[in-house]
Amino acid sequence: LYVLMLACLTCSIGMAMFFLCRAGGMTHWLGFAQALDIVLVSLGWVMVGLYAVESKGGSDVLDGWLTYNNERAELPSTDLQEFDSQLLKTVLEGLNFSLSADMYLQRLAAIYIILLLFRVLSTSVGHARLAIVVKSLTSGLTDLVHLFIVFLIIFWAYVMSGHILFGRRMEEFATLKGSFSYTLQIVLQREYQFQELTVRDLWTSA
Repeated sequence: LYVLMLACLTCSIGMAMFFLCRAGGMTHWLGFAQALDIVLVSLGWVMVGLYAVESKGGSDVLDGWLTYNNERAELPSTDLQEFDSQLLKTVLEGLNFSLSADMYLQRLAAIYIILLLFRVLSTSVGHARLAIVVKSLTSGLTDLVHLFIVFLIIFWAYVMSGHILFGRRMEEFATLKGSFSYTLQIVLQREYQFQELTVRDLWTSA
């Protein structure tokens, strides 16, 4: 069903671009929403291809594993080590390839959902009440960006302070990446280990 919808959307975009190119009005048609449609369609076909590769790889791995078990049962014990090293290497290579395709598919799916959100927001401009939300976000975007920059500066100061103060005795702050994750958890969840943070010095923890 998804492939069918993707094919229909691809045909509709292609036909619109074709007729507009013939009419010479391509520059008026290609806006943010239309460019986003093209990106979504392109990513959609890439995801379909990755899903096909992942499915084919998983099927090949399963067939290889069954072949390995069947052939291994018929071999003498003296040849098992060489047989295992050769065939298992082939099976593991196929498994790694399939897992890599699955990893890229998951990442693209996450990006795809975010792009769909932007597409829905751009479409909602035509709705009277939803347009108020979109216009409010658009008009306040500059202020939000400046607020985000100030937040990042303050947040990074806490990340560095946590790494310096608690990095030696708390695993969560041992690395900058861990300190970033734990500080973000404190900001979002408001949960932290107060006793462990203040066990050495209450004032520096505060």
